[in-house]
Amino acid sequence: MEFKSTSVPGVTMLHYVACRLMEGDKGESQPMDLAEELSLVVTATGENTEVIVSTLTTLDRDIQAFQREAQQQSSQYSDEALSRCAPPSPVTTPELH
Repeated sequence: MEFKSTSVPGVTMLHYVACRLMEGDKGESQPMDLAEELSLVVTATGENTEVIVSTLTTLDRDIQAFQREAQQQSSQYSDEALSRCAPPSPVTTPELH
């Protein structure tokens, strides 16, 4: 699916709106801004709203899955690093009398 570009090179209208949506929950806090941006995307791309919303929903789901995976890997690597850096067990020396 091809989308026309915005004035920013390499950024599609859909990508732009997706990024704007990710900045905050516009659906609840600024519904008119969200509707206006979706309208711009519909006009610029010729796609219908359902296709665009579906694409954004899929993108959001994929981003959340990627973030969960990144956090899991980060946690795993942190645990491994901490286990390597753990101080050696204390050595007991016999007391001299």
